[in-house]
Amino acid sequence: MAQRTETLPRPIVDSERLFLAVATGDGDRIATFIDDPLGVKHRHRVGVENMMWSSDHPHTVSTWPHSQEIIARDFVRVPEDEKRKIVRANVIGLYNLDLAA
Repeated sequence: MAQRTETLPRPIVDSERLFLAVATGDGDRIATFIDDPLGVKHRHRVGVENMMWSSDHPHTVSTWPHSQEIIARDFVRVPEDEKRKIVRANVIGLYNLDLAA
């Protein structure tokens, strides 16, 4: 994944499909999704490093309180390293989060 800028990415929203493409400022795009088993299945077309899973909590269209079940169902045949990137590592890198803080 490309190095991210210090500023927050600019979102491009397609609300009909609950799809969000984030423009990172360096020409990259990263896609987020809430509940999309087909998107997970075709993750290599987008690139595992270009996807982020989202619960969208606390909005009414979120998967909460069933997020863990949705992840287990949608990622059942996904290698653990790819799943970790999509549900955790990519967002940490995009927003330069310091989890130790």
